[in-house]
Amino acid sequence: MLNQQLRLTITKWSENGEEVRRTINLRVVGILAETRSEADSSMFVRLDDLTAWNEWVRGQRYNRNRDGYEM
Repeated sequence: MLNQQLRLTITKWSENGEEVRRTINLRVVGILAETRSEADSSMFVRLDDLTAWNEWVRGQRYNRNRDGYEM
């Protein structure tokens, strides 16, 4: 899959309960060795991109200094 293009679809629901989807094009730039743990199903992306996706889903700006981040 190295250097292949992938499509990631993220979903949120509007205030009316309607499903809203956003498709994001990604390119695989590296593959980590298998560890036979939960991490094997993980995807690593730039923090700025992840923040933008979370802001789209939440519908509000994200303040990393105030809210921090989990990982």
